This record gives sequence, structure tokens and C-alpha cells, in this order.
Amino acid sequence: MHSRVDLLMFSNQPEEELLRTVEAVKWKLKRLEDIGNCFNPLSELSSVNHNAALRPLKVSPTLYDMLTICKQYHEHTEGLFDISIASEHHGRETLSAVELQADHHVFFSREHIYLNLSGFLKGYALDHLRPLLEEKGIGNALINAGNSSIMAIGPGNTGNGWPIALPSTPDRSITLRDQCLTTSGNESELRKHVVNPLTGLYVTGKRTVSVITESGTEGEVLSTSCFIANETQQELLHKNFTFKIAI
Repeated sequence: MHSRVDLLMFSNQPEEELLRTVEAVKWKLKRLEDIGNCFNPLSELSSVNHNAALRPLKVSPTLYDMLTICKQYHEHTEGLFDISIASEHHGRETLSAVELQADHHVFFSREHIYLNLSGFLKGYALDHLRPLLEEKGIGNALINAGNSSIMAIGPGNTGNGWPIALPSTPDRSITLRDQCLTTSGNESELRKHVVNPLTGLYVTGKRTVSVITESGTEGEVLSTSCFIANETQQELLHKNFTFKIAI
């Protein structure tokens, strides 16, 4: 995920109990990173990238779940969200060569496929931290993953939600309660790091898009997709998903 994660909790629990909750959060984040970080040669995803074209590879239920969700979002965004964009000779049908088979097996039906979950993993992690905190008795918390993926749980310190500054206009804020704010884009004219899967070209220019969703995972998918999308594609996204663009 390559991001700092900040956790703020409101609770009457003893400090020792809260510190145990923090350790549980750290363990969960490390576990997900060990599974889905394509830049770590020892991660489970790296093993899939190197070996799944040779034979069906059995993976953990967690990675299988990640890949299943990513393929579903690829379909529902009509290709705007695509974790196979870094594959050699990438095309619109590349991700269809990633076969999810029975008993948690993954097989690449062609060579040189490379999967990258960087535009997905933080949101997925947020969605898995929420039930962990609830299990620990924490119903009022704010999780900030790299300032681009934020989850607000409960009423905050005001009782009406958590005031969050917008990344593009920090002098303005929105209030979140049991919602996520996710941002994608270029902070400057020189920065370009998001590729349009349908054209193979970087999206250029200084511009960011922030979306408000109930799900961190969906926020990651939609912030990237909205950043890439033209007007017609934006209409499709609003038809297929429930979200708001934070302006």
C-alpha cells in the first residue's frame, strides 16, 4: 500500500485495551500487504504473477476474494478499472485471461500478465478494518490511509460526523459519518501515474477527483474510474453505482 495509516478512536476503554486494538489493526494491514503488494517479491500476488501462467495456482481465500471483486468491478465499469494494465500487450480483454477456478485456484490463460492491486488495496483494507474495530467495541473512529483513502465511522467528536478537508481545496471540508472519502488524480501538471486502460495513455493535467461512498473498496474503484472517464462514461458510473463526487 506504501502509505502511512493514521487511526483516531473515541472510546471509554482502558488505554491497554486500545493499544491491543491498534496492534490488531497493524497485524491486519501487514497481512493484507503481504498478500496483495505486487512490489514485494515475496508477496502472494507476486507468486501469482510469476507462476499462474504455468499452472493453476491455489491461493488464499483473501487473495481469491480480491481478484474476484476486481474482475467484477472491471465488468461494471466497462474496463475503466483494470488491475492488469501493466501486462505486456495489454488490451481490453487481458483481464479475461485471469481465470478464477474452483477451490481457490488462479490460472493465467496467456503469458506475461501482471496484476497490480495498488489502486484497490487501501480501500479493501479499510473495509476489513471496520468490522475489526466493531468487534473490539470501537464505534467511533477515523482511519486515514495516505490522505487519499479515508473512512469515518460513527459521529466523530462533534456528534454529527467527522469534518474532513478536501484534498483539492483544503480550505473547504465535508462531513462524513459511516462513509469514505477517496481521491485519485494528479497533484501537479508534471505528475502522471494513472493510465486509461481503454487507450493505454496516461491521464495528464493537474486534476483530482474525490468520491464519497459507503465502501472503501468501491471508493478506490470509482475515484480512479471517474478520474479517467469522459462524460458518457461518467453517466454509466452513476447508473451502475451509488456515490457522490465531492466538489
